[in-house]
Amino acid sequence: MKKITLLLIIILCLIKIYSFAQTTKTVGSGGDYTTLNSAFAAIGNGTLTGDIVFEINSDITETSSTYIYESGQGSWNYTSITVRPSGSSRTVTADFASPIFNINGNGSNITFDGRIGGTGSDSQLTISNTSGSVFYIYSVTGVDNIAIQYCNLIGNGDEIITLFTENSTITNILIDNCSIGSESLTVTNGIRSYSTGSGSLLQQYQAVISSIFGMRLAHQKEFFSTKGMRAGPLAITIFTKQ
Repeated sequence: MKKITLLLIIILCLIKIYSFAQTTKTVGSGGDYTTLNSAFAAIGNGTLTGDIVFEINSDITETSSTYIYESGQGSWNYTSITVRPSGSSRTVTADFASPIFNINGNGSNITFDGRIGGTGSDSQLTISNTSGSVFYIYSVTGVDNIAIQYCNLIGNGDEIITLFTENSTITNILIDNCSIGSESLTVTNGIRSYSTGSGSLLQQYQAVISSIFGMRLAHQKEFFSTKGMRAGPLAITIFTKQ
């Protein structure tokens, strides 16, 4: 009986370790997936679950928008998602009017990290859309723990990053050590934040603004824009990195 009990304990421990194992997939030429769109589709259809890392092993071209939903919606079942380059500097390019990445619903624990292997201080990932924006973060029931760090972000149009809330909150958004914009393309705002409906909007914006630092700005009329605020003005401090 003791042997059976011990065996069951070992099996349960192995199951627990396996369930929290990290899955790493390559994206690019010769990789597991050719584009980030197809890589995220593998999460959306339930093929990939748990802690997931996508390592970009070559320059890639995205041909359509990628929609990222919260874990628990449909077949989406993940603990965290990380996108980062591997081997050398990588560029993700697109040329369409919609954002490259749409983070919808109440997606959380999603990181775009421009450092190779997620370590060091060099920005080795450029994400560029010559006809539209790069990120659209849309909160319906709350978006939490989204990180965009050490990336070079290039867009064309109204904004490069959009933060939109509808009767909900956006919290713990980290935008760290990113280059926003380029000399050749003009955008109205680097980051635009707005909302509809009700909610603690002041708290939303404070959470967003307090996490923005280490920015480099290039050829933009205005860095940050907010609309739909229901409270007094905020003191916005941006620490720029030369």
